[in-house]
Amino acid sequence: MVNTTVDKISPTRAKLTLVVTPEELRPAIDEAYKTIANQLNIPGFRKGKVPPAIIDQRIGRAEVLNHAVSEGLDRYYQEAARAEGIRPLGRPSADITQWPELKDFSGDLLVTVEVDVRP
Repeated sequence: MVNTTVDKISPTRAKLTLVVTPEELRPAIDEAYKTIANQLNIPGFRKGKVPPAIIDQRIGRAEVLNHAVSEGLDRYYQEAARAEGIRPLGRPSADITQWPELKDFSGDLLVTVEVDVRP
């Protein structure tokens, strides 16, 4: 479960700070490797069978992390809003304030989300 803090900016606006631990981010990273492996066409490897080390070498760990975060961000936000009892109105605006380390994907992912809410 994503660690969340909620600040009420106004009666109709809330700011959620999400802390996603490396353990919670790991499934999204694994899924990102699978998705990227299915899209790559590297000689010597069948489609979808490219090892993560080759993906890191050719594409880069930053792109894998970016893909994992962009695919998982909505799920993390929805889970946090549900857990905190926030009823959003409209589209939220998210800002990533801290990324995990690229070297080994350690460290937390910090995301700040502002959204209009029902009073």
